[in-house]
Amino acid sequence: WMSHIIAVFAYIAASICLHGCGGGSDSKDKDCPPPKIAHYGQIPCAAGDQPVEIPGGGYYCAPLCGSGNSCPSGKPAGVSARPQCAVRTTTGVALCALICQTDSDCDEAHGGSCTSLQGGAICTYPTPNLLNLSSASSAPPYGCPAQNSKLTRGSAMPQPTIRIPLKKRRPSLNDLRRAAVSVSHRLHRKYLKSGLLRVAEDSFNVSYEPSQIVIGDDQDLSYYGELSVGTPPQVLNVIYDTGSSNLWVPTAEAVSSSGCHRPKQTYGHSPSSTYTKDCAPFEIQYGSGPVSGYYSEDVVAIGQYKLPNFKFAEATNVAGLGATWCQTSMDGICGMAFGSLSNGYPPPMGALVKSGQLPESVFAFYLGHLTEGELTIGGVDPTHYVGDFVNVPLLSNTYWLVELRDVELGDVSGYSSVKKAIIDSGTSLIVGPETDVTAMMQALGAEKHQGLWVAPCSAITGANFVFNIAGTKFALSKDDVVLQEEAGQCFLGFQGMAGTDMWILGDVFMRRWYVKFDWCHSQVGIAPAKAPPIAEVVV
Repeated sequence: WMSHIIAVFAYIAASICLHGCGGGSDSKDKDCPPPKIAHYGQIPCAAGDQPVEIPGGGYYCAPLCGSGNSCPSGKPAGVSARPQCAVRTTTGVALCALICQTDSDCDEAHGGSCTSLQGGAICTYPTPNLLNLSSASSAPPYGCPAQNSKLTRGSAMPQPTIRIPLKKRRPSLNDLRRAAVSVSHRLHRKYLKSGLLRVAEDSFNVSYEPSQIVIGDDQDLSYYGELSVGTPPQVLNVIYDTGSSNLWVPTAEAVSSSGCHRPKQTYGHSPSSTYTKDCAPFEIQYGSGPVSGYYSEDVVAIGQYKLPNFKFAEATNVAGLGATWCQTSMDGICGMAFGSLSNGYPPPMGALVKSGQLPESVFAFYLGHLTEGELTIGGVDPTHYVGDFVNVPLLSNTYWLVELRDVELGDVSGYSSVKKAIIDSGTSLIVGPETDVTAMMQALGAEKHQGLWVAPCSAITGANFVFNIAGTKFALSKDDVVLQEEAGQCFLGFQGMAGTDMWILGDVFMRRWYVKFDWCHSQVGIAPAKAPPIAEVVV
């Protein structure tokens, strides 16, 4: 899926923060203390705060003004600036800020300064840059041996390759429209390190506020599979997401606070004999709010592979996913990207590699179109692809980021102004820079309707969409990119996103191309996927 929202674009990449945790059990000795929340700080923001960028540079995490223009008193340590309801959006939303006179009033120890605006001055921090995705570290990925060393086995004997069935429900046209509208907003949260939600344009007035799109609107179009947590095992459905690096699962508290009227699979630590309390607070900042809770340790089982004492997040608040989460089949998210995105915690795949249980340090996705897919861990499934893999080195051990030399439409090249692409199983569409996608869609004769690019099916019968990845061309046909056909009109699986310097190759790309994610060799292997049997429809 999802997003660590964007957290181009951490979201769900998501941003992980340390802001406190709450209880989730009737057993008091297993529960965690209430949070101590500091507002007005840096990203990741405290729950309820909104990241605000100030014109000319700088930002801060802004709480909403309360009744009577009240503002929360909690602020970063050592700050003497006073909270005040000082910023108001043109839509009437009032935000609090720390009113200052000099830099010493602000959080100087962490880069805070007093920024003068027309009408006053407020405490801000330097605006974070985008993640430096091209900076490859010399250190091997978590769980892998040093260079020129062989992969050593852990205490566990290597187990056979496992196959995890992946399912998704058949989307309606409204589902597709909601997904198209929400995907850009969600991916900004997932891949943008700062995750700024509002941009201040002048002094104490914020004049641009994105619409409150429910971030989870495209999650039900994603593929999900099972894993279990605890002893005895508590089984949950998760999106195996190559665009994030943490595992989080919901608690019963998250379900009840969301007002869900249908059952959801949850984790409770009280009945688990292998649970260990941790209490380090956890938060992912989505566009419409946070997913928050606290870290815990327990046995996590992915297929027959078991990770004892694995650190994961119990989500007690899933407001950031909106009401749509209650209707989806997914419960949580299992990130399959690298440890540099997991705030110092072992990523699930890295932990599996380090455990010595895997025959090979690889996993692979087969995504059927309206059929069951399959995640293979520890190897690949030869029945799901044809030919040989083209191995493509990663640009960095962050996301599964590869060199993109060009995007072509038929014989016409030059449809990409950027040189990077992320292969992301948690994103349903193919997403690129707004100007690039618009130019390509208009060349097809497509028009945008309610967030989706739509073209007459007869006009795109022979269309060929080509992604030149590190010198090898990977093509998609009309059948690969059409999400749905209605009355001779084809709804296409492309979406533009302003402000991105990369393409995101989601499920539309991965259904046509079987992708092997090679953890320790920092590369992906891409081969043509075999066509699925038509009769195997998922409901």
